[in-house]
Amino acid sequence: MKVHWHGEARAEADAAAAFYHDQQQGLAQRFIDELEEVLHRIQRHPCPTARSRAEYAGVG
Repeated sequence: MKVHWHGEARAEADAAAAFYHDQQQGLAQRFIDELEEVLHRIQRHPCPTARSRAEYAGVG
C-alpha cells in the first residue's frame, strides 16, 4: 500500500514541525521521525482487523 499525502495534511505536518522546531532543539526531528514511523506502520498494516474496517465505515 502506498500512502499519498493530502495537501492540507502535508501543510499541517509542516506547520507542526515548524512549531516544534521553535519549542526545543531536536523536537521537530523527533516529530518527523515518529510521523514517518506511523506512516510506515499504516503501509505495512493498513487495516488490521475486520472490526476496524467496520468501525472506519461507521458500521460497527
